[in-house]
Amino acid sequence: MISHINQNEVSYTTNQNSDKRRYPTKFIIVAIVSAFLIGIASCFGLWSTMNKNTPTSVIPTPTQTATTPSPLSSPTAQVDVCQKSYEEIITSTEGDYGECTLEEQDLSICNAIQDNPNQQSTLAIELILDSSGSMSEYIGGQEKMSVAKSVLTDFMQTIPEDVLVGLRVYGHKGSNLEQDKNLSCSSSELLYPIQSPDIESFTNAINSFEATGWTPITDSLEAAVSDFDSINDQNATKVIYLVSDGVETCDGNPIATVNKLKEEGFDVVINVVGFGVDSFARGQLEAIANISGGEYYDAKTSSELSAVFDKSINELRSESQYKLCVKREEQQFRLANVREFQQYSLCVQRIASRERLDAQALISDYTDTLTDTCIETMRDLVTSREDYIVEQSETRYDLDNIITESKIRETANTELVIN
Repeated sequence: MISHINQNEVSYTTNQNSDKRRYPTKFIIVAIVSAFLIGIASCFGLWSTMNKNTPTSVIPTPTQTATTPSPLSSPTAQVDVCQKSYEEIITSTEGDYGECTLEEQDLSICNAIQDNPNQQSTLAIELILDSSGSMSEYIGGQEKMSVAKSVLTDFMQTIPEDVLVGLRVYGHKGSNLEQDKNLSCSSSELLYPIQSPDIESFTNAINSFEATGWTPITDSLEAAVSDFDSINDQNATKVIYLVSDGVETCDGNPIATVNKLKEEGFDVVINVVGFGVDSFARGQLEAIANISGGEYYDAKTSSELSAVFDKSINELRSESQYKLCVKREEQQFRLANVREFQQYSLCVQRIASRERLDAQALISDYTDTLTDTCIETMRDLVTSREDYIVEQSETRYDLDNIITESKIRETANTELVIN
């Protein structure tokens, strides 16, 4: 029986010890994107045409004759053809994963908890706020940082006395210039320790910094582990809200870190808000939420950011206890079905490998019509796609979501490579 779980539950696996794949610890997607973004930019001339104030067409001089460019002579046309070709190849080679199945997991215990949450359990919330330089940019006519501070302050005012809350901020020192990278990347600070709400102290804390530096998400999540140590209730429901407008920029790997924390038993739900993010940042931030059993929220306006925190404490308590239960049950289910997971993973790997081979063969048919850079980029994206699907199969059994998420990753990669 094929399992169907909410799409938000799909996670990235970043087991550094696995010899089955090439991607996890080296963040292969970023490497591919960075390398070929430069390659395509130089080959297509995108950056020169985007950043110069002169017209893109050539003005004839007395010694020149104006000519009409061919349909594929412009960078934009070449990019469009490259992307369309890639999408056609992926669509035509997608395999049938329906033959890879696992027994559906019984989550009735968690459903009962969702209906009747433990009201006696302490609810502890840590807010982690991105203070990198990009948070000084404007969205909807307002500075991102100003919007975030206002929304979190309003949220703080709704928290009752029996709920604990804390505030950690990162990237608030130095600048986002290269010479300040070390200083800024080491700046992750618990400005308001997890405690009962004190509006005045919280307001002073959140107004004590501005958006300036880099984005050390990894170090901040690792530091958050000890932030909860002051809580005496062993059965406390622990929740993190991470608000960020971009990816890790301090050479860390937040996806691997969250996986490690999960394996070590860090029983915390991490809800992540992508505030005005691009598709690639969304992929990383969503992975953080998925791995921890949390939710990912996409906010493009101040009202959308407010809506994320516009829920009652009882709703948050019930929702968080349910997610923690699902995460624990999934871990136990995997341990109890090791052989089944291995067979399932081998099935997915076989189909994904066949997809890659078929796609690579089709790409060869385009060598006479597409640029060398486009061909090389598509080959690497096809390989990355296989890596990603295999990674998912080793920790998840919701195949529909695996395929959907892989398509999201493909789209993000393609957009970054060609834009």
